[in-house]
Amino acid sequence: MSTNGSTNIIDPNHGFKDLVELTTSEEEKLGFKQKYDKNGIKVWTRVMKGDPLRMIKVTSTIACAPTTVRDTLLDTEYRYKWDDLCKACCTLYRVNDHCTVDYFKMKCPTPLANRDMVLQVSWKQEGDTIWVWQSSFAIKSKPPEKKTVRSYTRLAGYRFQPTADGKYCDYTFISHSNPGGKIPKFLVNYTTSTFAPGFIKTFSKACVEYPQWKAAQTNPEFMPWLNPDQHGFPFYDPVEHGVGTDVNHEILTASSPDAQAVLDDYGGVEGADAEEFADDDSTSVDSGDNSEINR
Repeated sequence: MSTNGSTNIIDPNHGFKDLVELTTSEEEKLGFKQKYDKNGIKVWTRVMKGDPLRMIKVTSTIACAPTTVRDTLLDTEYRYKWDDLCKACCTLYRVNDHCTVDYFKMKCPTPLANRDMVLQVSWKQEGDTIWVWQSSFAIKSKPPEKKTVRSYTRLAGYRFQPTADGKYCDYTFISHSNPGGKIPKFLVNYTTSTFAPGFIKTFSKACVEYPQWKAAQTNPEFMPWLNPDQHGFPFYDPVEHGVGTDVNHEILTASSPDAQAVLDDYGGVEGADAEEFADDDSTSVDSGDNSEINR
């Protein structure tokens, strides 16, 4: 088995215990309140102490095996195929056989600035259950791009396991994230909970279509998350790439776009959308005040 040498300062298991509790415990006991229940998709939100942004939990059933759901999620090349919001998705560095540092850039509707994030992504399988989880990681070698806002994920994760009859996959997802920039907190919470059902429908379709897509590729056996010897990514080196930290406001926000400049580019905005660039922190989520990653 490959090793990551002595340069690794990342804990590949960071967040795993929380993920297990959040995805296996009864929602009511953890303070979740159901917001959506339709067509086999359920959405809950949970108020987080000291944070205006809520945690979200989603459950559903996907008509394929848990291993296919995992492969769909971890195949960065396939992401461009099924996710219309994906502008960039790639692995930057390798931590070990089951953990990488990845980059993701998401397209946002005008006049909002696009979002990006650097994530520590880990995965493991325990019996029939598959886990994938991630959290933000700050590195100097990948600062935010111009006119792009750096988002922060405190913890996001998935649990995939076979349905009782063994035919399909029971899907559970949790996330506590901050989109960065200045967006009214009520709008972030509302959008997150209402966006989830549409996303799971799109993702479910992508999972069902993945085997056929993968088989048609030039190298369908290329699955580095299953075959460590296929990894062509450099190991993460804190000396070369910059030390990841829990809180590094200078690195995380240095390249955030100037709000007025963005407004000028789009000729100004009106109505509720203008609050993306509002100065009133009391009605918005400010990346400067919420950049801490609870690690």
